[in-house]
Amino acid sequence: MISDINYSDFHLADMWRKFDWKKIEEKLLKFQQKLTKAVFNKQTSKVKGLQAKIITSLEIRALAVHKISELNRAGPGIDGVLWIKDADKMRGAISLCSLDYKALPFKRIIIQDKHKNKKRHIGVPTIKDRAMQMLYTFTLSPIAEATADRKSFAFRKGRSTFDAHYFICASLMKKNAPEWVFVGDIKACYESISHEWLLANIPMDRKILKEFLKAGFAFKNEIFPTEQGISLGSNISPILGNMTLDGLQKAIFDLQKDRENVDYDDGNLIRFADDILITARTKKSAEMIQNRVKEFLGERGLILNEQKSKIIHATEEFDFLSRNYIKYGKVLYTAPSKKAIQAFEDDLRDYILNNNINWSQRGLIEGLNAKLRGWATYHRVTSAQDAFRRVDAVVSTLLLQLTQKLYPTKTKEQIIEKFWYSEADGTKFYAMPSKKEIRVMHLRDILIVNHTPLKTKANPYLEPEYFKDRVLNHDIIKVNEKYKATWRKQRGKCYYCGEPIGVYQDKKFILKNLTGDSSLDNMAYIHASCDDDEIVFCHADLENPKNVDVFEIIKEISEKEAGPVKYQKRVYRKLEKYFCNCLKPRITLSFCDIEKIIDAKMCNSAYKYTAFWYKKGRGTISDSWQSSGFGISRLDIKNERVTFKKVNMNVTKLQIPEVFLTDDVPNDAQYELENFFDYIKKKYRL
Repeated sequence: MISDINYSDFHLADMWRKFDWKKIEEKLLKFQQKLTKAVFNKQTSKVKGLQAKIITSLEIRALAVHKISELNRAGPGIDGVLWIKDADKMRGAISLCSLDYKALPFKRIIIQDKHKNKKRHIGVPTIKDRAMQMLYTFTLSPIAEATADRKSFAFRKGRSTFDAHYFICASLMKKNAPEWVFVGDIKACYESISHEWLLANIPMDRKILKEFLKAGFAFKNEIFPTEQGISLGSNISPILGNMTLDGLQKAIFDLQKDRENVDYDDGNLIRFADDILITARTKKSAEMIQNRVKEFLGERGLILNEQKSKIIHATEEFDFLSRNYIKYGKVLYTAPSKKAIQAFEDDLRDYILNNNINWSQRGLIEGLNAKLRGWATYHRVTSAQDAFRRVDAVVSTLLLQLTQKLYPTKTKEQIIEKFWYSEADGTKFYAMPSKKEIRVMHLRDILIVNHTPLKTKANPYLEPEYFKDRVLNHDIIKVNEKYKATWRKQRGKCYYCGEPIGVYQDKKFILKNLTGDSSLDNMAYIHASCDDDEIVFCHADLENPKNVDVFEIIKEISEKEAGPVKYQKRVYRKLEKYFCNCLKPRITLSFCDIEKIIDAKMCNSAYKYTAFWYKKGRGTISDSWQSSGFGISRLDIKNERVTFKKVNMNVTKLQIPEVFLTDDVPNDAQYELENFFDYIKKKYRL
């Protein structure tokens, strides 16, 4: 066991910075893959041996600290400690030892859920306890995945409420589908789970688990014991909660007498955390299932919430995970539930009308769009068009109330004329008067999509590539309004490189051909990173880009042979020549002057967006003056005028203090500077 007693803060920090997190995660994955296989093969001794290797690995302990201290946003626990410095993180990693481990009480926080009119008790462990829980989560997660019910979708890698929704629809719409549904809700599930059951059934070090469970909590300067339940704020709680309820599917199927011909539609379980939905052939079968669920929960210290649990026929409407379901004939209709719509409208009303602190129109629009986009993304897998239109109407009404409150002397017509603008098709948008592109989105423009079903037998540790591809496919951009047609045409792939554009990747909307045509047919999405490596050429099959022989294309261009390659007209060649012959250090040109020089009309983007003038890359308009050493000194789009100034393109404008260029800078400062410069390079793509 490594001790930090003989190491200074400098050496501990140096040890921490040398960790390669990607390699450590790969090492952990290999352990977890072996652990998963051992569970499937019921090799109990091997499972315990692999768990011990994970827990005693210093690198993996450091990874647990890394995830907690740098990726976790929770505040300090009862001791007020957070690991900020690298030396503290390394010291924390070394201290993660099961020997003499003693968990401190949680810091209890009470959160009022204004929509459900109830309080949630959140327990915040200390930073060390969170790291310890994360470490044991590494050992427990593969076991939980290997033993989980197939249609359990909460707190599991690659699974979501969308999967639960898909399998509900699939089970109730198939041929000869069951007609009855049991919808179950567990009363205070996380706060009521039996500690005795957990200690007897969870495959991990019982002493450590007992420390996690019996730590107690601090509230208003008093310490209270915990005799049951698990904390909502603990990293390990979601896994413990899932493992408590896993096995319910088998318990239900065991009710069927014909063991050789199990009816998998009668008793089909779909679960998301403590929300349960089970299909049944008959009402009698549903009642038997309900009784079995009660028995199963009772063994774990849990009871059903009788007010929220019910047996219902599929032709009667029921709610599950904020979605409403009702069957008409053979068709299952789904939409956002009335409660979900009302709760969202109340949230919007509170945000728009009561958000007066540091109020700004731009901040209001951006915050509102974030709320709208998140809510619409959740419900876009249902028939939500009517709900989306209703929300749009509510938002417009609330924004009108707000502007009338802010401008009491203006008439309604004046306010609408100032803050709402109309597009060619008559659609009105609330927007900033000075920047029309900053506007409130319309939910009615959101695409309704079908969710791609998950392979319920897939295991994230044995099939990691399947889950990576699945995340990529689901994360492909959420494009709305008029641009969605372009995105769908490209199938979510970059126009330049042909690779998918992920939701977290920067993207750009560009002109395919710089001919002045600004129609959507001439527009395309690309990776922002592809813009810097742009090579402009038109290929015969650009609408279906495939792998091409670059050397063959270069040969065709150089030899000017007739063939599938057509040469793009260099519309800014005359402008490039103009700057090449310019002897003045400063020159001002109107947009009209530039159009006369290039003998063509510029696209609409030149008259609307500053990005058009600063976009870099071969074939762009900025290349015309940059190649001759000019830069834009002043751009006035409103008056359609731009001023250029001769600059030295090879001299940096950044002045670095001389002290940072000497050898006297402390190692910690040097490390912080290197990290900061890396951040700046990534942010501005330098």
